[in-house]
Amino acid sequence: MLHSFLLAFVAAFAPASNSTQLPSAPPVPQDGFATAPGYQPIGSAEIPAFSVIAPMRGARTLVFDGEHFDVIGPNGALVRRLATLPSFVFPSFVVVAPSGVTAYAGESSNDALYAVDLFAGGATQVGSLHFNYAACFASADELLLSASPCGFSCGSELFALDLATHALTQRGQLPGASGPLALTDTGELLYGFQANAWPQPGELWIGEWSAQQLANATPLTRANSTKFAQGFDGLSSIAADARGGHVFAAVGSFVGPTEIAEFDALGRRLGTVASSSLYVSNLVVETRVEPGALQPVQPRGARLHWIETDFYSTPSRSFHRVAEPVRPFARIELDATGRRVLRASGAPADTYVSLALARMPHALAVEHAEQTGSGLVFTMFSILSASAPIARTDARGELAVLWPAPYTGKSVIQLFYRDATGRVIATSAPVLD
Repeated sequence: MLHSFLLAFVAAFAPASNSTQLPSAPPVPQDGFATAPGYQPIGSAEIPAFSVIAPMRGARTLVFDGEHFDVIGPNGALVRRLATLPSFVFPSFVVVAPSGVTAYAGESSNDALYAVDLFAGGATQVGSLHFNYAACFASADELLLSASPCGFSCGSELFALDLATHALTQRGQLPGASGPLALTDTGELLYGFQANAWPQPGELWIGEWSAQQLANATPLTRANSTKFAQGFDGLSSIAADARGGHVFAAVGSFVGPTEIAEFDALGRRLGTVASSSLYVSNLVVETRVEPGALQPVQPRGARLHWIETDFYSTPSRSFHRVAEPVRPFARIELDATGRRVLRASGAPADTYVSLALARMPHALAVEHAEQTGSGLVFTMFSILSASAPIARTDARGELAVLWPAPYTGKSVIQLFYRDATGRVIATSAPVLD
């Protein structure tokens, strides 16, 4: 339903003549965008305006632009057209099933729900739900949806779509316009509560229902939800990382700056992944085969996808963005005088650095994850085996210290970065010496 509200807003403020214009927005870079420290941009491509996306295997993305279901590559080039609808509709969502075989999509013009075959191609209507808005998988067999079947300013509802029978079952009734939803790594359902009209500053919040409430088919209401996070001016999308437990939300009005905020599993805000002067929507976490979680300064292993839409341009433009964590990098090199120097970069600023060292047989060990506070660190060693701090990174997250040990080619080194309390918050990639 929020999609319809946005379209109405854009139409209401469309220029009536050449002398009536929206205020100019900052230029939009198509090939680059900024991320917060600990993350790096890895992909950006323009897609048809108002599209919705879902990452697929093999660095591909499924795009539903309201008429076509297209598979695109990392640079935005068309790889394959899976299906074409008879006429344009306004897309609500598209999600890829955990099996990677089928995608499910919704649109709010004719209220159709579709199943898309990602191998054979083709889109089959599997249901109808008025003003469907967002969806997430409760399991491999069930899709949860938010919608507003009654229309405008009359609340919203949650439904479950049985993926075998395509039966729709109401799961809850909620106040406000339809909101985004996501399932956490421990099975809780998160929902972005919306206002019926333009929200007041700080009015919106994220609610949570337990895995037990979902399993027991408890009717979901505002009264039996708990507050996960609150105080948002706008809340267009939510995503959760199944590997690391962090939650991400696009917060801020679509007529002003938007931030992608990061929260731990308890709803405590940790920081920001990226910010934009445009409207941000359609957050999706992509979990890859590498071991890292979607948290700052991690090994690569999870990516965050989203869409930025420029309502100021004529016509409107949308961009698919992708970011992932960037891990601190360490190396041993010779300086100008021939001395061996241990250098590190890409680390958190002003952190204390300790290290662990082992002989070569341990260099083949697989890194494991250790929980430290609200985050994960990946290491070949036990955190307890690290030395006392040997140095401190500067304001750019860099350091350089003399490395007195002679080169043997038989050791592996890993750096540990600690905050002011001594908690390990990141590790470098292992370094062979």
